Amino acid sequence: MSETALSTVAEERLPINLATAAPADVIATFTETEGEMYDELKALFLERIGEELWWYWELGKSVAARLKNARENQELYGEHLIERMAIALGQRTPNILRDATTMYAVWPTKKAFESMTKKRGDVGNRLTWSHLRCLSRVKEETKRLELAKRTLQECLVVAELNTLVVQHNIDQSHPRGRKPKIKVPRSVSGYLSHVRSSATKFVETADTAWLGEEFDLLSEVSDMPTDRFSEEFLDGVATVRSDLQDLQDRIVDIDQHLFKVIDMIKERLEITDDAEPEDDADDDADDDSVNMAQWKNEQRKRNAKPRKKAKK
Repeated sequence: MSETALSTVAEERLPINLATAAPADVIATFTETEGEMYDELKALFLERIGEELWWYWELGKSVAARLKNARENQELYGEHLIERMAIALGQRTPNILRDATTMYAVWPTKKAFESMTKKRGDVGNRLTWSHLRCLSRVKEETKRLELAKRTLQECLVVAELNTLVVQHNIDQSHPRGRKPKIKVPRSVSGYLSHVRSSATKFVETADTAWLGEEFDLLSEVSDMPTDRFSEEFLDGVATVRSDLQDLQDRIVDIDQHLFKVIDMIKERLEITDDAEPEDDADDDADDDSVNMAQWKNEQRKRNAKPRKKAKK
C-alpha cells in the first residue's frame, strides 16, 4: 500500500511506466536519434574498467554533447531523456549520467581534468570519482582547488569532503552578517499569495529530495525492510505531500473568495459615494453609510505612506 501511494506521488515527475518498465520496453520507444545515443553510451559502458576517472570524463562528454543536440533538435528526442537512457543501460537511477555530465561541465578540457587526476597527497593518495563528484558542486574554482588540496593533505573521506562542500554552498547562499531580506505582505491577498507560493516551493523541494538526482526514494523502496517502521515512514511521505496539495487548493479557494468580497466592498463604496442623502432613509441605512465611511477612512490611513521628518 505504501509503495503504491509513493508511486502515485512520482507520477508528476516521471511517467508511471518508467518506474516499472524493463530496459527492453524503454529501448523499444527510442527514436532513431535516441537509438544512436543509446548505442554510443552502451559501448562506453562495455569498455568500463573499475573506477577509471577518464571513463567518467568521456561519459560526461558524450552525454553533454547529446543533451546539447537535444536542446537544439527537440523534435528528434522524447521527454525524460536521461531517465530513459539510464533504465535502458540497466542503471537503477540516472545519477551516474547526471554526475558525469556535471563533472565534464566543470572540467571541459582534458588538460583541466588531468590537472585534477594527477594531484597526489603526501602518502600518495589521489582524488577518487566520488571526491571529484563532490568538488564539481562547488562553483568557485579557487574554492574547489582549496578543498581538493585539503582533501589530499588530510586524507579526507568522501563524507567529510561533502560536509565541507555543503557548508560552503550554504555560506555562499547566505553570507555571514547579511540576513536575507524578508518581504512582508501588506494585504490579506498578499499574505495568501505568499503562503501559496511557499507551499508550492516546499512541495517542489520535497519532490526533489525524495525523487531527485541525489536520492531517489522510489529506487530505495525495494531495499527497505518490510517492517512497521518502513510502512509508517512511506505512508507519512505520501500523507505530507497530499496535505500540502490540499493546503494549496484551500488557499486558492480562500484567495478567490477574498477577491469576491473585495469587489463587493468596492461596489458598495461606489454606491455609497454616488447615492444622494435622503431625509427619510431608515436608521439601518444611515448606520451602514457611517460604517462604510469609517472603513474607507481607516483604509486610507493604513495605505497612506508616513511622511519623512524634515532634517533640522
